[in-house]
Amino acid sequence: MELKFCEKCVLPNTRPFLIFDSQNVCSACRQAEHEVQVDWVAREQEWRQIVEQTKQKGRRYDCLLPVSGGKDSFWQTLTCLHYGLHPLAFTWRPPCRTLLGEENLAMLRELGVDHLDFSVNPRVERIITRRTFEETGADSAMHLAVFTSVIRHAYQLDIPLVVWSENSATTYAGVGNPLQGSDLTIEWVKTLGSTHGKMAEDWAGEGVTTADLAAYWCPTQQQLEWGGIRQVFLGYYLDWDGERNYDVAKAKGFQQAEKPLTGWFPWADLDDPFVVAHHFLKLHKFGFSRVQDNLSQEIRHGRMRRQDAVDIIGSRPTLLRGDRESLEMLCAYVERPLSWLREIVEKFRNPSIWEKRPDGVWHIPDFLVPGFRWEAVCL
Repeated sequence: MELKFCEKCVLPNTRPFLIFDSQNVCSACRQAEHEVQVDWVAREQEWRQIVEQTKQKGRRYDCLLPVSGGKDSFWQTLTCLHYGLHPLAFTWRPPCRTLLGEENLAMLRELGVDHLDFSVNPRVERIITRRTFEETGADSAMHLAVFTSVIRHAYQLDIPLVVWSENSATTYAGVGNPLQGSDLTIEWVKTLGSTHGKMAEDWAGEGVTTADLAAYWCPTQQQLEWGGIRQVFLGYYLDWDGERNYDVAKAKGFQQAEKPLTGWFPWADLDDPFVVAHHFLKLHKFGFSRVQDNLSQEIRHGRMRRQDAVDIIGSRPTLLRGDRESLEMLCAYVERPLSWLREIVEKFRNPSIWEKRPDGVWHIPDFLVPGFRWEAVCL
């Protein structure tokens, strides 16, 4: 496959679900152009109707609100409270949550919400985390838990509405993706939720029984519909901007990190160190990193020029790898040496875009930055 980069942002055509048009512009950038034309007043009225219909059901909790304690979680929580909803905040607890993640969640509760902090049996989670990295080259265990634990609790607690953040089919795939829109479905989770189409029962084995996987079990779409449970993306109804969300969260006590664990933003991806390995493996599978996603968003919002983004990537090559200590932390958690992660990297390295130089260093010949220092990215 010929590696090409979008003329407007810094993402390649190897990013899953991204489509390039005849002008070599990606579908995510075209979507950003479309978002400017959205009638947000009309969308907000649709949201108000959902809120009123939900409140009329008279449940103890109007909605279940998935939160990590990040800046978007603060904005979602404040927004639901502003519209008069009585939310139950819900978090899947990562196995090695950072201290900053704990502090931000504590501040989020101070906004005035009840909160469930859900943990998975550590023996089971350790095995599933190791296996999902080995078999899918991604932290599918984390994503499966994030989505299914939320959906299951809404089903079991009879909460009629789940309010998610933004739809990644819109933000990262854009024009032409059939999973864009207002609602999150089970099909969306299987396709875009980084679960690789696998659900709880698919991970039984190696000392893990189906009963052990109860924490990962998820209702079917039909069961949700029978129960009158709807899941919506708040970013479909209200104009979504991470920078704005950060400003709002900061005013309510949210703290950003001194430096990002992965990517460009110090106010994102700061509670779970294992996300670093997830994005590091994306680089080897698809030839792009978290920082390229982040900088492309800044370009689309008009806060950065494309050349500035290219210069940042070229001058700070370790941004493509992310925090090395976090990678080592994952290996320690699954009780494997660092060589285990190196083997996974090689297993999922895409030979159609990577080549080995005479000095033994792997590189992407057609990368965005000519002469990029690939040795700085090596694990």
